[in-house]
Amino acid sequence: MGIKTWIKIALVVVTLAAIFYLAWFVIHPSRQPTPPPPAPTPSPPEGAARLTQTPPEEAARPHVIMVSIDGARDDYVDRFIADGTMPNLAKLAHKGVMAEYLRSINPSLTAAAHASIGTGAYPHRTNVVSNKFHRSQDNFYWYTSAFEVPEISVEPIWRTAMRYGLKTAAAFWFGAHPDFADQVADYTVSYGRCDVYSAMHVLTFTLASEWQNAPPSFSPYLESTLDILGKGDARVARLYVLALDTTDDGELNYDTLILDDNRRVEESPLKSPALRLDEWAPMEISSHLHSGAYFKLQAITVTVESVDEISATVPLEAAVFRSRVCFNYASPPELLREINERFGFFRPSPDYYALVQGWIDEEDYFHMGEEQSRWMAEVAAYVYQKYHPDLFLTWQGPVDEAGHQFLLVDKRQPGFAREKARHYAELYRRAYQLADENLGRILEAAEGDKAVFLVFSDHGMAPIHTKVYVNTILQEAGLLEFKGPPKYYVNVEKSKALAFASGGSAYIYVNLKGRERPGIVPKEEYEDVVDAIVKALEAVRDPETGGQVFCRILRRNQLGQLKLDSPYSGDVFVQACPGYVLTDWRGSEAVFEPANYYGQHGYDPNLPELHAFFVASGEGIKEGGTIGPVDLVDIAPTVAKLLGFPPPKTAEGRVLEELWP
Repeated sequence: MGIKTWIKIALVVVTLAAIFYLAWFVIHPSRQPTPPPPAPTPSPPEGAARLTQTPPEEAARPHVIMVSIDGARDDYVDRFIADGTMPNLAKLAHKGVMAEYLRSINPSLTAAAHASIGTGAYPHRTNVVSNKFHRSQDNFYWYTSAFEVPEISVEPIWRTAMRYGLKTAAAFWFGAHPDFADQVADYTVSYGRCDVYSAMHVLTFTLASEWQNAPPSFSPYLESTLDILGKGDARVARLYVLALDTTDDGELNYDTLILDDNRRVEESPLKSPALRLDEWAPMEISSHLHSGAYFKLQAITVTVESVDEISATVPLEAAVFRSRVCFNYASPPELLREINERFGFFRPSPDYYALVQGWIDEEDYFHMGEEQSRWMAEVAAYVYQKYHPDLFLTWQGPVDEAGHQFLLVDKRQPGFAREKARHYAELYRRAYQLADENLGRILEAAEGDKAVFLVFSDHGMAPIHTKVYVNTILQEAGLLEFKGPPKYYVNVEKSKALAFASGGSAYIYVNLKGRERPGIVPKEEYEDVVDAIVKALEAVRDPETGGQVFCRILRRNQLGQLKLDSPYSGDVFVQACPGYVLTDWRGSEAVFEPANYYGQHGYDPNLPELHAFFVASGEGIKEGGTIGPVDLVDIAPTVAKLLGFPPPKTAEGRVLEELWP
């Protein structure tokens, strides 16, 4: 046979084989290859609502924008709406609904309150029971900061919205954090991180050399170095400082310092900022992290009288304050890049420690809050305009920060004087004004959108006059021992109890065997130790007035009445009366000390000073009028209704039906 015949035979065989192969799998379908099983659908968190309905059409659904003005008192908000200090909030209230007041959770603290705002659940479900608390899996002397580990045990409303196919964004909102996969929003800008503490740098100068692109100076160039030290005094960065005399007056009149990291003056003010006396300037410290700090020239002194003396001695001294070194933290990565490129490093918060040290004054403190809050508002407005989320959450802090420092209204407060009180009252008013201006930036970003604004605070603020050292009370009762001085470390092998305080409240934990590390109190002695703690607290009285210091002392089995029965709550919960602030500082010889700041929260939320505010305005909300008091946990269920889905089953608040006509 020829080759053509063989080719024909081969084609016939291949065709018959293919037909046979296909027929076999038609007759025997069970022999077909089994596809891999689909990936299991993740179960929603405990108490989360299942997806049982299609979300509403976009055209019928408003954007919901939540703005928290931390620490704003309801009575002050009313006052500042009336006198024109807060025109943006006044406009919203006029076009919408304002509550008589908003009741916070107990204790009325920022982290715990925002966990409850975001979930509609009380602390016994969120497990965020305070700003600071102890977890039994940690060493007995250790505590958890809710701000550093913002883990919430039940589903927040933005995650519920995401399961319903809605787009969410959060800017500086507690709980929306890139480190927690079940808490991050689609677009999340977290509160920034700071890895180096603030410092006052005292600089001495010598004749300068090797600088490039230096601006002109009418006196010889002088230079110094400024080292930024991190943990363990490890050097994070070295900056070079060039001193200039910019005044052509024939005298040694050094008035400007230029900071740079390589003695080459850059055009960018973030790379080579110029400092003049009493002025602030930002500088990028790390181009890799995009971290940075604020600097202020607080003093500059020429120590010689003529140019001839410059080379023989230290001709110039300067004091430069440096803020903490901070950087942004955001998700997804492209959003982080956008924030870094457009807005630079995260701005540090007002520095209370620097204020106490005398490195900055009250105006400096306020200025730092002003810079941070405006920067945060600009970032928040950008995120909203860029992504137009269905649900947007953002936070503002200047009122809370000013309240802590400037709420000087009681003659019993240390340092009270009429002139100082008037000055502080104006700074406090300016903080509300600033928060309102920043609210205006968010309103402008949403202009033209069909949106509902929910603007509120998390708690109020009460004036304080006296510090109470809770751990000194325990020490005097023989329940707590330290190793020290100079540093006071807890002797965990001999200590039966330890307190962790936040504002006006504290938890006291028993070093219980089988629960704590190491655990020295046998279970059969637990009640006796709790009794001893309660007895020691009940005996405390104000040394000047003989009055009551603690308005509430509860054992663990009584915490359910405050919805605080969480595994992270202490064995005893103690809450101060207004005027007293609790501290867990270790090593104080005295139980009482005059307070060195003026406002605090963490007290009973039913106190008028602790009342927060609530305003709802926008698409579908009725216009004008006041509704009765609302609870902080009512916000999340109301957001769910606005967006057209049921709230998580763990939510304990109600829908504020009175917002609709």
